[in-house]
Amino acid sequence: MKPLTLITAPPSGLPSLGFAILVFCVLEAGAVLLISLYPASLVVLAASVTLLALILLASRELLYGLLILLISIFAGKIHFFNQAPVFYLDVILCALVFCLLIRSLLRDHFICHLSSPGIVLLLVLFLIHGFVFLLGSKNFFWGLLAIRYIGSGLLVFLIFDQIVTHIDDIPKLIYFFVFWGILFSLIILVTSMSEGNLQGEGFQKGLYLTWGRSNYLATFLVALLPLVFALMDIRSYGLFWKATLTGIFILFLAALFLTGSRGGVLAAGFSLWILLVRLVRHKTRRLSILISVSIISAIALLSPAADYIFRGIGDMDKQITVVTRIINWTQSWKAFLSHPLGGVGFGNLGYYIRNIFEKETSAHNIVLSLLGETGIIGLVLYGAVLIHILRVQHRNCRLIRNDVHLQFAWGTFAGTLGILFHSLVEPSLWGYQMQVFFWLLVGISVKQSRWISQINSASRGSGP
Repeated sequence: MKPLTLITAPPSGLPSLGFAILVFCVLEAGAVLLISLYPASLVVLAASVTLLALILLASRELLYGLLILLISIFAGKIHFFNQAPVFYLDVILCALVFCLLIRSLLRDHFICHLSSPGIVLLLVLFLIHGFVFLLGSKNFFWGLLAIRYIGSGLLVFLIFDQIVTHIDDIPKLIYFFVFWGILFSLIILVTSMSEGNLQGEGFQKGLYLTWGRSNYLATFLVALLPLVFALMDIRSYGLFWKATLTGIFILFLAALFLTGSRGGVLAAGFSLWILLVRLVRHKTRRLSILISVSIISAIALLSPAADYIFRGIGDMDKQITVVTRIINWTQSWKAFLSHPLGGVGFGNLGYYIRNIFEKETSAHNIVLSLLGETGIIGLVLYGAVLIHILRVQHRNCRLIRNDVHLQFAWGTFAGTLGILFHSLVEPSLWGYQMQVFFWLLVGISVKQSRWISQINSASRGSGP
């Protein structure tokens, strides 16, 4: 095993990264185009992904497969089978599993070690419980789709566990998230520009990408903002990197406002408040970053969506979305009371909820969604998973002494809390793309927890 190193600046490795992204983009563009024109060309798609898998295997750069997995989110849907969407994300996920299986066979052993068997066991029990009570539901098929999304999150977590095998992989993964966030924010910026929301003619909420809408898209930025904010506080980063991260933070904040999500802005404010409370305790060392945040906040207020968002927050009791959510919450609670033990089944809560528009909808609250769809047993199991994750992250924040990894720990902790906060008013956490994103983020925290002694050993003797 190579010696531990103390990362003091973003890693290089750009040629390998650029090559992996280039190969992916070419394959993605060709495959998606073929699928859209000729649905029967799935064979070409399979061949392209197999080629990509072989390239990753040959270069031993499976870690970059996680970045490709993230980027594949942007491709959205490529096909439908019986109204069930097939995402390009599915294909890349299968390619990574193929790579891991081949690597295990070449090494003459099978993958077996787990960094957090407790989380895996609880998730498996949760899925089994959901499947059993789904058997008597109104729509078994849609329930299977919901299980597929949550199960994919578990699969991503297991893949992450096998690919990330060294302490130096963690900084690269953090920068993968930042790089992905830049692409994501630019997509939002360009889309808003094409819709006329940057021309000062009045902001209209309704941002739509092929794989998600405004409020759902905002959740990703809610997680990314505290991560970048924490990176800005790494003492070993020079002026250039701090200025670059400040610019990235402004970009992410602007993209969040352009989604028009009031819940997203409140959730991001909550997660950033957690970091600010920590920073205020060290006034002499943190004054510069507090000034920067003040400037950034002033810039954010100039966003075309700022007036729409803050006016909506101020008149919350008059907003039609608030009224519909209250109706959703009330009916979700009634659905739980009628099926208290196992719920109405994954993906079936919409049959018991109808808002004033007579549309089938979701609970728009993670607690009520768990109660309504999986009952008290499901709430206990999944609640135990989330508590386990937050305990791991909080432990990292308390025990890590390496300044770089400490900021990573605080960034992922605040980002996770932001996602959960937003999930109190949106069904974001159950989305397929968010499941992949969320469990990659959790994977970083779990690996940090496992390697705390090595992380602290790497920083011994290298004081502030």
